[in-house]
Amino acid sequence: MHGALHPENGREIVGLDDDESRGFSFEALITHPSGARICAFGHTHGAAIYELRDGCIALRGEDDVCLHDDAYYLINPGTVGEPRDADRRASYMIVDLAQRIVRRRRVAYDAVAPVRATRKAGLAPPLPFLPGPLQRALKSSLRALGLEEAVRERLAPRSRI
Repeated sequence: MHGALHPENGREIVGLDDDESRGFSFEALITHPSGARICAFGHTHGAAIYELRDGCIALRGEDDVCLHDDAYYLINPGTVGEPRDADRRASYMIVDLAQRIVRRRRVAYDAVAPVRATRKAGLAPPLPFLPGPLQRALKSSLRALGLEEAVRERLAPRSRI
């Protein structure tokens, strides 16, 4: 699912930012005719494992989470390219139903490679041709992500941030 598992129309992209919204998704999972106990979601770009057990919702912070038969789970494997937490590495999860475990993993990656590939494919214009406000917003975002220097070094010599 994208964002949240809510039965209401228009709630597909709502984030699971608090226990109330997570509760709505858990309720939808519990009542879903599939009988599934695990639902994967995205949209937030942040790796997370939420467990509903004995009426309590808990964020499971450990890298290896054992799955309990009497619990329900909302899992977000995270992201490659736009992590929204302090850890800039790509994140993913392995769900092993035979061993009843979810494993959260992080790996280093070249964060500039997608930018380079997009520019090489002609899908991104050189920055000097972007409107000034957009250039400034992009510079600010890259600086906030700690990617400004890496991107600057890898852009074509005619393009400057």
